[in-house]
Amino acid sequence: MVKILNMSHPLSSEAKEQIASLSGTTLSNVVEIILPVQLDMDGDISKQLADLYQEVKAEIPFGFYVPPALSFASAYVAKSLANGAFAPGMIVLKGVGVPRRFVVAEIV
Repeated sequence: MVKILNMSHPLSSEAKEQIASLSGTTLSNVVEIILPVQLDMDGDISKQLADLYQEVKAEIPFGFYVPPALSFASAYVAKSLANGAFAPGMIVLKGVGVPRRFVVAEIV
């Protein structure tokens, strides 16, 4: 099973098929856990990030993650995971076409 913690846009069918192919598994073995990241820029950022980390930590183990779009949120989550000695692979999405859809750019 390939468990993906997605903190960005929900994966399209096309992206899930790409992940299955790139990770050497079948589509039925790709499991997406969606954890949307939307920070209130007028709120307590540190608390929101700490809460986000707790939510991410509750999903361990997972094989890959799709990082949130906000760079500092992504950096915080990555740093926190590293400090906990957990290092999942990362799926990088890119937007293509009109209407916009997201496909896999790379698995890192």
